[in-house]
Amino acid sequence: MKSLILIIGLSICTIKAFTQNEILPKAASVVTDEFVLDSFYHWGWDTMSLDWRIQDRTLYATNIDQEVTHEISFVWNDADQWTNSKQVAYTFDTHHNLTLEVIQFWNGTSWMNSDQNFYTYDANQDRVGILYQTWDGVAWVNSYQLIFTYDNDHNLLTRISQLWMGGNWLNGSRQVNTYDVDHHLTLRLFQNFTTDWNDISRSFYTYDVQGDLDTLLYQKWNFNAWTDDYRNLYDFDSHHNRIFILEQLAVGVQVWQDREKYEYTYDQFDHITHLLNSEYVNNAWTNAYQYNLINDDDQNRATEVFQTWENEWVNQDSTQYYYTGITAIPDFFDHRLMTILPNPTSDFLFVEYAEPINGSIAVYSAQGTKLLEFKAQQEQSFLIKVASFPPGIYFVALQVGHQVLTKGFEKI
Repeated sequence: MKSLILIIGLSICTIKAFTQNEILPKAASVVTDEFVLDSFYHWGWDTMSLDWRIQDRTLYATNIDQEVTHEISFVWNDADQWTNSKQVAYTFDTHHNLTLEVIQFWNGTSWMNSDQNFYTYDANQDRVGILYQTWDGVAWVNSYQLIFTYDNDHNLLTRISQLWMGGNWLNGSRQVNTYDVDHHLTLRLFQNFTTDWNDISRSFYTYDVQGDLDTLLYQKWNFNAWTDDYRNLYDFDSHHNRIFILEQLAVGVQVWQDREKYEYTYDQFDHITHLLNSEYVNNAWTNAYQYNLINDDDQNRATEVFQTWENEWVNQDSTQYYYTGITAIPDFFDHRLMTILPNPTSDFLFVEYAEPINGSIAVYSAQGTKLLEFKAQQEQSFLIKVASFPPGIYFVALQVGHQVLTKGFEKI
């Protein structure tokens, strides 16, 4: 297994979400088929020094099923030190569905509850509800909830939001979806609730003969009639990669004016390598922003460089990702063969690798400080006492030569 795989990228700015898919596909999930995300570091571009400045980072811990059970975020303060910022704990059921998410923020001396979200599922493992609660300083209080329904093919039919009014739930908004025989979304209707459900807006979707999205038409309900607001025109290559989006505003009945366009480039592995966003101003297209992307030898996204156009391309921000490989061959380590029990723990850890190793085992704090280390000579099992450790997230590292295998655990 390859030990720590460096991925340099950048945090994606918020872009108007008017399509079924994101404008730029995500760089990587926390867990993929071959890699587990250990941490990521975020930089901002300093226009004074013309260099990257560290801003924040997030560390992840996973269980034996490669499910992310904990993440903790830090900010880099003016004293050039990492300061706790936010942490999230996740719980999963036996079907690997997320059932509980608890969010806490650091108040300078301790972790304070903020929000918790409960997720429920039906017998088909479709998510049917999300309950959002906030901490009022003493107890958890309902805030709002989402209720979902599906057809027999797992297509989302409705999504209803409800607000908690102190003693009962009040309907807020509803989304109603319609699909064709190929399970393509064809109509999405948005409604708000007063004394009944009232139409607000709707989106129509059409597809080409290859099943790729061809057009999106967005309309608003204006008193007693539907009026066009904007539309998107799409183009895909023969591999179903989206290569072009043209957004047009309605300026009259069936009269459209160009507004924005997105142009995509891909490598031979169908990984995106470039996205250019342009705006139509004064009857001409002008650059707005771009992403330049590079993938590593394992086909993971390796770099993202986000730049805005200010008569030249100017760097904005950057994020650096660290991964541990799971199944990479022919390296010695295999992430799936390492177990840590119990996790979380309050007293000790039992660490086991499926094969004997000649190397070392160490424990690191979330800040990267090595807390203990000892040699391993043809050993597979290790008992580590952690009772004296303060509560928090830690990492066990097995090292053989230049290869390192890490896994996180929580001390409670």
